[in-house]
Amino acid sequence: MDFDADRLLGDLEGDERDARRRLLVHLVEQGFTEAQLSQAVAEDRLVLLEVERLLGGRYTANEDRAARATGQDDRRRGDVRQP
Repeated sequence: MDFDADRLLGDLEGDERDARRRLLVHLVEQGFTEAQLSQAVAEDRLVLLEVERLLGGRYTANEDRAARATGQDDRRRGDVRQP
């Protein structure tokens, strides 16, 4: 996968760029797709991909933040019955 062409390295330079490249290689080796990586980069949650997978990742970090911000967090956990 060409991380530069896929714009997955963004404007990073130096050590940050090298670290991002190593993380991307690792995530590809773990089976993440180009689409998943691109979405995670766009949502600034690339480092959370493996954690989301391990925890069952039904929702993205951004979706969870939005749910908490709008008061929908309880419904998502099933604590409140939906109409």
